Amino acid sequence: MKKMFSLLCLALLFISIVGCSPSGAAEGKSGSSKSQEKGSMLYGPSVTIQQSNLDPNEVARQLFESYLKHRETQDFPVEGRIKGYRIDFIKTQNSNPTGLVFAVSYAVLPATTQYVLAGNGKKEKSGWISNIFNYVKVSRHGQVFRIAEIATSPIPS
Repeated sequence: MKKMFSLLCLALLFISIVGCSPSGAAEGKSGSSKSQEKGSMLYGPSVTIQQSNLDPNEVARQLFESYLKHRETQDFPVEGRIKGYRIDFIKTQNSNPTGLVFAVSYAVLPATTQYVLAGNGKKEKSGWISNIFNYVKVSRHGQVFRIAEIATSPIPS
């Protein structure tokens, strides 16, 4: 009984020490939080566009192509990795100085049989998943654009 009480006290002490880490402990080398790093890993790198007359549809296309190219790399989780893609259409829903929201229809060729088909899309006999439809929210900081959110339902701007 005394041993069990000692183990319980030791476990509670360990939990209280680990659970009380300072908030800065979750920060990476660049000062961004782990959730921000994970989000940028999943949505790919940002895109810098050095143009004064920005066409929102062109920004959306460049950024979404960058995202799909990122999904072709080894950095992307295997269950979502692809080895090919095709963008069928992009339509800007809303554009303002801080970002934009667009709708996109596209197809992907999964890189592995472990690919997770979630949300929407139609699996073809050829292995392609076509008719995937998403809404994409983009944040803008100066001339740097980054995907902030991807969803199957409309995203408020």
